[in-house]
Amino acid sequence: MNVILDVDGVILDYMSHFARFMENEGMPPKVSHLHEGDYNLVNMFPGLSRPQVTDHMVRMSRMPEWFSTFPLMPGAAEGIRRLREITGGSIVCLTSAGQDPEQYAWREHNLRGLDLDGLEMLPFGADKEEALSKYEPGSLFVDDLPANLLKGELAGMETVLFHSPMNLTGRGSFRVADDWPHLLEHARELTARPVELQPAMLSF
Repeated sequence: MNVILDVDGVILDYMSHFARFMENEGMPPKVSHLHEGDYNLVNMFPGLSRPQVTDHMVRMSRMPEWFSTFPLMPGAAEGIRRLREITGGSIVCLTSAGQDPEQYAWREHNLRGLDLDGLEMLPFGADKEEALSKYEPGSLFVDDLPANLLKGELAGMETVLFHSPMNLTGRGSFRVADDWPHLLEHARELTARPVELQPAMLSF
């Protein structure tokens, strides 16, 4: 089984890093990112609109001292290595964090040393539907955004929602991984499923 992983919020700890960036910019968050339940970050930055928050995210994505130094999510490095053992397929990253050559190089630098086979970067905040359609149906797709998982399901993929305080609502019937060990449990269950055989053709 091949695997497609989102990066921010799955492999890299985007929100803790963005909180530090904003504090460095003179706008410390009002609450911890661990208690932010809204994708518009209205609790962390109540004085900013969503477009203003996005502007700061884009600004950070163009600063190598920030964009190439995200910390790993707990268990990500070992989890990726174990995920390859479990699935036996390729592991690639698909992220909508910007696709300028410099941004690609910075992100590649940030992911160095991980057991990955590829990195595909889309424009900042871009929809993943078209990109996902190019991957093999039946692959495992992991993301922290429910809207992206819906696109994965449309592409015929097995999906897992990676836990974030911001996706506590809208989870629907998605499989949810609370952390990397939990994601590995889902991967084991999916790869252990028996192959569905087509009924044999009858001949007379």
